[in-house]
Amino acid sequence: MKREILNNLDLLPFFSVAAITAFEKIRHRALHQNLQRWVRSGHLIRLKNGLYVTKTHVDRCLHDKSYLELIANKLTIPSYLSLEYVLQKNGLLTEATFMITSMTLKTTRRYQNKLGVFDYRHVHSRLYFGFERRPYGRNVIYEAAVAKALFDFLYLRLASLDPTDVTTLEEMRINWSQLGTAPFQEFLKIVKKSGIKKMVAMIPLLKEIYGDSR
Repeated sequence: MKREILNNLDLLPFFSVAAITAFEKIRHRALHQNLQRWVRSGHLIRLKNGLYVTKTHVDRCLHDKSYLELIANKLTIPSYLSLEYVLQKNGLLTEATFMITSMTLKTTRRYQNKLGVFDYRHVHSRLYFGFERRPYGRNVIYEAAVAKALFDFLYLRLASLDPTDVTTLEEMRINWSQLGTAPFQEFLKIVKKSGIKKMVAMIPLLKEIYGDSR
């Protein structure tokens, strides 16, 4: 792979194998060998099979949290940022988390590369809502509203939650005092909209623990 091709790729936040062939016609085997060589030399970073970024671009953007959020969206399509990552970002978790967590219509999966650990949990299509669009260059980042991130977090832990026992909610280590009134009301709307009996049955406890924390 020629140096000038890498210079062009430096401008891209991520790229596929097909993007390389747009700059230079190259046989599949030769392309694969070149990719391996550039990854070994450190010029390229493999995000996952078939998806790459140049080290030069990463060096420019690695401390930009939005860049990592974009990569999280692109490693699994469709997906949106949610769960611990969004809750911690908004001060709602009392314990630190270092993964970037997302919800997806696809199967549960995890990617680990030189940028970090990206975790994805499956959600049913009828619950795939409640996220916002945020522009990032020519791309878009999809991120759950705080209310939906909280819903997703509890939804995935339903098996350990008891609608009659407030301690099961307290053990989730959620900093309810950091959740504003409007997001909490939106969260309750999402719970009711979901129609999940166990979550709906928890509404009195949710109101109790939210009120006590304020």
